[in-house]
Amino acid sequence: MCDVASYAGKPLGRDNHPVVIEQASRGEQARRAIDGGSIGAQITDALAQNPAVLCLDEPTAGVPDNEALLLLNWLKLESKKRAIVMVTHNSEQARSFADWVLLLGGGSIVEQGPAGEFFDNPATSATKHFIKTGSLALPGLDAHPRQLSPENRGITEGINTKTVGVVDGVLSWIIHRSFAIARLAADIEAAPGALISFLKSRSVSVVVASQNTKRMMLDALAVEGIEIIPFTYSAPAAPRIIPESLALAEQIAERIDAGRVVAVLENHSEKRSENVEVLAAVQLIHLGITAKDAIDLLNVKSMDVGIHLHDEQFLWDLELVLNLSADKNLPTSERVNMWGTQGQMNGDEGLTS
Repeated sequence: MCDVASYAGKPLGRDNHPVVIEQASRGEQARRAIDGGSIGAQITDALAQNPAVLCLDEPTAGVPDNEALLLLNWLKLESKKRAIVMVTHNSEQARSFADWVLLLGGGSIVEQGPAGEFFDNPATSATKHFIKTGSLALPGLDAHPRQLSPENRGITEGINTKTVGVVDGVLSWIIHRSFAIARLAADIEAAPGALISFLKSRSVSVVVASQNTKRMMLDALAVEGIEIIPFTYSAPAAPRIIPESLALAEQIAERIDAGRVVAVLENHSEKRSENVEVLAAVQLIHLGITAKDAIDLLNVKSMDVGIHLHDEQFLWDLELVLNLSADKNLPTSERVNMWGTQGQMNGDEGLTS
């Protein structure tokens, strides 16, 4: 990203910038309501500098309606001589006097366009709601997905039914070019050289391997400098433990955040024990995707992965743990400690499935 702003073809600086009139304080707005205040004088002084761009923040705040109408008519005339950028919460003023409208919400541009088209034919549901009610409730850019309601959370950009489960040789990508399941046939387990060459061709530098992975495979991966994260498969009748799953998800997330590519090895000898599919769902939920969306993504019929009904409750419980702890603004490592190594919190039975 460029960290230098320019204006009129030159770097933006003290001697080269648009003229800005900031929003008046509450005290100044109160004075305007009584006697019209000094906003007109401020604009007159600003125009004396003959700026190419005049920026106004809520210029009619605290100004009586009749004075505000005169002010806006004056600015409309001035807009023929220079660009005027005005911030307002008054949609009727924007409809009547603006040529181009931008709706800001949640720290970004929700919609923009010519004033007539913006108000008469809005393209987004958020804009339609704003025009109808005058209100706009959107999450901020820095809001963690877990602090949002499910309807506002959505699915992380770049993850959808077309990308999750894309088959690439032995890999099924869960997060495209970041996190995948590696399907190992018996011949691959016996001769790991071809697999390692393939993983390296896809920039895989971290492998998540179960306790049942053959020693020959682990040794070959280590020799090639591929990091190994161990995990333990759950026995068929044993409950899955939330803290253990979160701890593993945190390790994987740290590698992904560092720009590394991670693959989970699914051993032929495990007979498709469903563990890696659940592990993949946990990773998506850890990323901020709802359990429902993670399950739906992994249950797409065209994919060779899927979540069984008996594991869905575990994923709902895990999401609940993350949601409850998100309000505490804790990193996942501390959330794991909070819930305890046996899935317990404050001596009470924790959420397991």
